[in-house]
Amino acid sequence: MITMKTSQKSGVVTYSLITGILLLVTLTILLGSRESILPIALVVLIQLIALAMFYQITVTVDDQQLMFTMGTGLIKRTYPLNQIESCKAVRNRWWYGWGIRYFPGGILFNVTGLDAIELKLKKKRSVVRIGTKIPQELSDFVNAKINTSTP
Repeated sequence: MITMKTSQKSGVVTYSLITGILLLVTLTILLGSRESILPIALVVLIQLIALAMFYQITVTVDDQQLMFTMGTGLIKRTYPLNQIESCKAVRNRWWYGWGIRYFPGGILFNVTGLDAIELKLKKKRSVVRIGTKIPQELSDFVNAKINTSTP
């Protein structure tokens, strides 16, 4: 069984969240106000959760399925190859953003950059886009697996 696994780390989102956390912690220490600790702690907690969920995306393709996880694996999707009609390399519009986003015609899972693969599923009208740093190679691999898998 030949598999392909690729990961993409989110530099901008990760560094932004870490910078925000450090600024909030520094402000809390400098202000020393007990009333401001709870709201700031809540914001820091939300940023830590976002960091854990969106710091990377990992795509794995084997003979049976395409699976991807975001961050620590709380967000995970699996698509059996026999349910994928086609796969192609695409470039997202910059305003589609990062994270989990709906765009005209489908849903996008992305942590950084504009490159992705687009899965056309057999029983759905919408498409799924998954961010990757190697869209053409991943698309070619998925299409080769689709063409060799049995229905």
